[in-house]
Amino acid sequence: MVLSVGFMSAVLMLSGGLSSQADSGVAAAYAKVSLVVHGEKILSNPPGEFITQSGAPVSAAALTAVKAVPGVTEAEGLRSGYAVLEQSDGKVVGNPGTGGGVGQSWLGSSALNPYRLVSGQGPTSDGQVALDQAAATSAGVSVGRKLTLVTSTGRHQETVVGIVDYGSAAGPFDTTAVLLPAEQAQSLLGISDVYDQILVSAPQSAMSAVATAVSPWNAQVQSGTSWVAAENSATDTTLSFERDFLYGFALVALAAGGTLISNTFTVTIAQRTRELALARALGATTRQVLAAVLAEAAAVGLVASLVGAAVGVGAAALIRAVFSLLHLTLFDTHAVVSISSLALPAVIGVAVTLLAALMPARRASRAAPIAALREQQVDESGHSRGRAVTGVVLLILGAVGMTAGVSGKSAGLSVLGLAGLMFGVVIAGPLLIAALARAVAGLMRRLAGPPGLLSGRALARNPRRSAATAGVLMIGVMLVSFMATVVSSMNAATGSSAATGNEAQYVVSTASPWQWQVSGDVISRVSSAPGVASTAALYASPVLDKGSMIMAGTVDPTQFANVWNFGWTSGSLASLTGDQIAVQNTALQGRHVGDSITLTMADGTKQTVRIGAVYTNGFVGFDAPTYLLSPDLFHAHATQPGAELLLVDAPHSSVSQISAAVGGDQSVNVQTAAAWIGQGNTKVAEVANLFYALDALAVFIAFVGVTNTMALAVRERRRELGILRAVGTLPQQLGRMISVEAAVLAGYGTVVGTALGVLGTWAMVKSSTSSDLSRFQLPAGELGLIAGAAIVVAVALTAIPARIARRSPVLEAITME
Repeated sequence: MVLSVGFMSAVLMLSGGLSSQADSGVAAAYAKVSLVVHGEKILSNPPGEFITQSGAPVSAAALTAVKAVPGVTEAEGLRSGYAVLEQSDGKVVGNPGTGGGVGQSWLGSSALNPYRLVSGQGPTSDGQVALDQAAATSAGVSVGRKLTLVTSTGRHQETVVGIVDYGSAAGPFDTTAVLLPAEQAQSLLGISDVYDQILVSAPQSAMSAVATAVSPWNAQVQSGTSWVAAENSATDTTLSFERDFLYGFALVALAAGGTLISNTFTVTIAQRTRELALARALGATTRQVLAAVLAEAAAVGLVASLVGAAVGVGAAALIRAVFSLLHLTLFDTHAVVSISSLALPAVIGVAVTLLAALMPARRASRAAPIAALREQQVDESGHSRGRAVTGVVLLILGAVGMTAGVSGKSAGLSVLGLAGLMFGVVIAGPLLIAALARAVAGLMRRLAGPPGLLSGRALARNPRRSAATAGVLMIGVMLVSFMATVVSSMNAATGSSAATGNEAQYVVSTASPWQWQVSGDVISRVSSAPGVASTAALYASPVLDKGSMIMAGTVDPTQFANVWNFGWTSGSLASLTGDQIAVQNTALQGRHVGDSITLTMADGTKQTVRIGAVYTNGFVGFDAPTYLLSPDLFHAHATQPGAELLLVDAPHSSVSQISAAVGGDQSVNVQTAAAWIGQGNTKVAEVANLFYALDALAVFIAFVGVTNTMALAVRERRRELGILRAVGTLPQQLGRMISVEAAVLAGYGTVVGTALGVLGTWAMVKSSTSSDLSRFQLPAGELGLIAGAAIVVAVALTAIPARIARRSPVLEAITME
């Protein structure tokens, strides 16, 4: 419970820090901005000014029109694009974040400029840049430092002339900001004569006139207050997945802790049956016994929850370290300790503890004095007809739901079916454990000798407790198996077609999977390197199709003919004319050649295109384009000039030679084509690593639960163990008996959890219409390793209970009350 409450407290502290950092920064940055002119948002989730392809730009001509509106006292255009600063060793300064580093033009108006000088001066001439304070502090950069600016146009030597804050924050949310001279920003960022935003100082009464003035360019106008609210909402949406993700694991951890507490109270109450029976015989009522047990539970829960809440600060630091290790920068913030971040987890912890202890307490309070005076209570859950019927019904409903989801391509039904199967297994758990104990009785005897039979009977004697212990491990292993199979299936779906299509030897791609910026300078240097026969660049940009984001791209048909086999089923790149596009077969969504599609392009314009060709061999990655446009059509609407990757045809070259051509540019990776395909979907892999790291907490609590259950079992059966020692059983046999019990529990939880995880992934793949989940791939080796490790660790952690069993004093054990 300490771990569970501490984890939840840490999540609340970090969430508070993120919200405080993001909200206060934007609000202060736009405090003096009356109106904001911007284009249509293409991507709705990311904060607009920091994800450079999230919205359509506004024509520079609109700025002139705005300045001419009566009442407008000031108006400035803000340009943005991909940019990072590198130190002499190639290390990137600061945190480029999920959207890549952002380069923005420095505004001359102090009222409209979102940035405030902390030291130095603003960049006003060629060769000057300013850097946000958060990045400067983390990298030890001060005014006067010479750094390399990397943008989509290449590498540029710059001098840091100023350090800035973003509003009241040390830097913008989830990125590092590099401020560029307004006159040079356009050429450095490689963008056309457009602005991301036009910031206006004017009375609110001028909004209508400003909107009319910019209407020829399809621009939109918001008040500064409304813009801040929209940005804060976008930030909250960006964080909601990660925050809910963490909350979900905190709840899993709480459930695991609650199960552990329930088992503990079940055993301790069973050991105190005489004490409770005596209280009943002396006149204690059912309510009094129940209240006494729940009071103990409340005391335990309160102490554990208070300690857990206090531990939350350290847990927050640990989560930040894990995120940093996995290169996930969203939680790179300070922890905000508040009353809610301490009190809420503590209250939930106490509530979960009371709920976990309620059933054992009710069983204790309802036992008649004469029945309670028996030496041992009998758990009949392993023979419950009602439990059997309920479990079977849920299993059948789950199977039906999953089948319907697969046949009807309904992911929702598949999820409900999986939930039915999981709850069916949980409810029928005592029956399954009892049946398993009987089935493996012979094996347990061979492993542990005659005491092995007693191990099986002990599991069957307390099937509810055994099933609850194994159930927590089952859920943890199910989550790990599910994610491992999802990653394997996604990599198989994207990697198999790429392996078939690729004919290049090397691939140059962005170092961060969240950026699309292989610059023209890199392309030029690699293309002219010795031993390189040809190169072909793939460009990508998001578009909207029926409101959903789709990655579109373009390639040079002549260049790609040497490095890629698209596997055309209809038409080809060379056959495309005018407004025709090529679509990967997995992204057709029931469409056919000749059908029309209306796309919202990256610059906000609506473009009607027709499907002119279909191909089967797509590219690797979650953001790989599945729509291919003609170069003229794509570049006419693209807002960023960088490429996603560069395929290199160099049969007589090597990675080191290609890397030498790239130079010290750390913003790109050079790989063999096989390594690029083999790395699979790097974005999904990063999220999967986060998933594994967080699930480790639930699995760890499950291991603690197995250890705790075996320790309680040893204490509960001390007389039995003493008698076994008295009749000649060797200490090693007793230790082996405990280990075998743990192995059976861990094996049950691991096998069932793995089966549910794999089955859930299979149903999701078969019911999905996504091209990234078009193929099911079972990672048998990885799943076997996970299962084996879970069983080995669970057995290893029972060394202490086994040692206690081996060293039980014979006389003390057989004479104990």
